[in-house]
Amino acid sequence: MLVSESDQRILSFLAKFRFVPVEIIRAELFAHQRTSSVKPYVSRRLKHLRDLGFVQSEYVLGKSQVHSLTQGGAEFMGVEGGPGAGVKLAEYAHDRACIDAYLALLHRGDRPHLITEREARALTTDPAENPYAIAITRASGKRGIAWPDIVSGERGSYIGYEVEWSPKQTTTHSSHARIRILRELPYRRLLDNAGLTPRRQ
Repeated sequence: MLVSESDQRILSFLAKFRFVPVEIIRAELFAHQRTSSVKPYVSRRLKHLRDLGFVQSEYVLGKSQVHSLTQGGAEFMGVEGGPGAGVKLAEYAHDRACIDAYLALLHRGDRPHLITEREARALTTDPAENPYAIAITRASGKRGIAWPDIVSGERGSYIGYEVEWSPKQTTTHSSHARIRILRELPYRRLLDNAGLTPRRQ
């Protein structure tokens, strides 16, 4: 089984999210390549990973091609697979906004140690031992665990980011994503847009 450095970069990126659109894979991982060569190169790498059984692809709503790890790919990368991965149409817009938010925070350069929910869950199978897990008590009185969409910082000074997606149409006919920042575990809720520009659909 041959996995190149480029393949590993793709797998590591896919391991952060439920899925990633192919155009983001090209832009984020292979920005140094010429426009004329990046499309066929990435297509070859993704086909190779599909042939290995690590990656799957699908078209969402008939137009956007996205890639995600298969169960085998998730096991290879040591992250959550099964129903926790891949496209869920009901959550597609939110999950897509999470990718945008993560990349915006990453490119800011002032949010160290960024980690996604999927990466955080992979640290340990026991939430009680996971520093990123948030113990909550639901309105029913039942206790449970919640996870932020993104976390930055070091233990003892984590900042969590919840991406809130609003499908409501405004006068400009666009939908918006905003960031809710949760500081200091257990998280204290504070509203902050984190300096991000809402993505338009």
